[in-house]
Amino acid sequence: MHPALRDGEIVTLRPALAYRPGDIVGVARADGTLTLHRLLGYRPSRRGLAVWTQADRADAPDPAALLAATVGRVDRPVPLWRRLRAGAAYARALAAWLDPRGHR
Repeated sequence: MHPALRDGEIVTLRPALAYRPGDIVGVARADGTLTLHRLLGYRPSRRGLAVWTQADRADAPDPAALLAATVGRVDRPVPLWRRLRAGAAYARALAAWLDPRGHR
């Protein structure tokens, strides 16, 4: 799938009360970088609610990050098909995470 954002593209991030699957969100990572990836969904963690994100061209989700590390979402509309695709990727990631034979 082609990414929604081009390398070097300037975007505006706006904090939101809620983030929905398919939104492109900015997440501050532990190494100090900021990633702009598509939100798949949420999951619990030992330190609070976590978000799962994934780059449009990636085969697997990013490591989960705390919701508190979410800086905002890219200020642009998201087509329905992108939201549906994010929801399907979330279902796969959640099933793998819940699988007792899988690794967490």
